[in-house]
Amino acid sequence: IFGGQCCVGGPYEYFNDAYRFSFESYSWHKLECNGADRPCPRSQSFSFIYEGHMYVYGGYDGRTIYTDLHKLDLASLTWSKVETSSAGTNSAPKGLMNLTPADFHVYSARPTGVLIGFKLLLLAECYERGLNVLYCLNLKRMRWSIVKSEQEIGCGGIHNHLAVQGLPARG
Repeated sequence: IFGGQCCVGGPYEYFNDAYRFSFESYSWHKLECNGADRPCPRSQSFSFIYEGHMYVYGGYDGRTIYTDLHKLDLASLTWSKVETSSAGTNSAPKGLMNLTPADFHVYSARPTGVLIGFKLLLLAECYERGLNVLYCLNLKRMRWSIVKSEQEIGCGGIHNHLAVQGLPARG
């Protein structure tokens, strides 16, 4: 698990700690991580495990909605920032900066995703258009693209969920 937020009688506090759950002791253990590219404190990020690394995508820290990608090597516990490219204009998720928190309002920045082989499907909000957009990150090439669909999905709620039920056979 990575990051999070807490508010006890004051402004929100954001974290960038990483924890591992032990099924042997049924307890959480804080990981002592290193690396200069540790993600800044944030909540609402999306995490997944791929080839011995925990990846952390995006999040929110009270002022910025992030679309960056970091990975934690689970053997050495070293953080690094992952550089990605995109297939064209507007084919990678975009964040928002310089937000002003007001009355403890938390902006929704909850991307959701699913890992299929070496591809991450990520459902995230396109803030400019007020729509949900399905993005694909090829983890071998670290390249974003948009998954084209026949209809657009508005951002009616703040909680998105994504599931995959079998993939069509390709001939």
